[in-house]
Amino acid sequence: MSKDIIAELRDTVTEAVRETGSYALNCIGNYGEIRDKSSRDFVTEIDEKAERRIIRGITERFPDAEFYGEETGRQGSGRYLFVIDPIDATTNYIKGINGERIHVSDISELGRSVVGWNRSNHPPEIIESSKRVLAKIIDQAATFRVFRTGSLDYCYLAKGSFDACITPLAEPFHSAGYIIMEEAGAKVTDYYGRPHSLESKTIIAGNPEWYPEILSLVTDTKTD
Repeated sequence: MSKDIIAELRDTVTEAVRETGSYALNCIGNYGEIRDKSSRDFVTEIDEKAERRIIRGITERFPDAEFYGEETGRQGSGRYLFVIDPIDATTNYIKGINGERIHVSDISELGRSVVGWNRSNHPPEIIESSKRVLAKIIDQAATFRVFRTGSLDYCYLAKGSFDACITPLAEPFHSAGYIIMEEAGAKVTDYYGRPHSLESKTIIAGNPEWYPEILSLVTDTKTD
């Protein structure tokens, strides 16, 4: 097979799949009839239409192509065989999973913010500093939440439900949550503004635009 043919096949398939992918995304929430293929396995009208769209896009350039599709089975007889699963995991598609990328909120004012306080108990060494930070939050933020679970707090910040998150006593096993927040666009440091690490004893997080305001909230309450 020549390089030119390989390139044409690649471009043809890419174009057909991208066009069909856009079509399927635009149809989320409007699937038409949903049928049982077998026990706990479903198919929508969009699955079938998407498969036909891909086949049509390829046969326009390669009319002798052969296809094996999840929804339409085997058809055609030619030199090139294309195996098609137009929408992988239809149940997720029906439920709208994963609908949109999560991202931190765009709040830029402390007075409009929801602040998560990530601590369920307060050892003696952090009580006084925590009181001072909480007093500022109560005085300046719109509201605050204490859910007593770091994983939930960090994910709420990552999806924009919290606008900031403060952890007055961090633990190494919280680290995965810091990465989740960062990947969603947050700035995550300790009370000193240092990048988070396994050794971090405190954590603050928020969107980069107003992170300095969150940092200033805790600057006079630092712990080691």
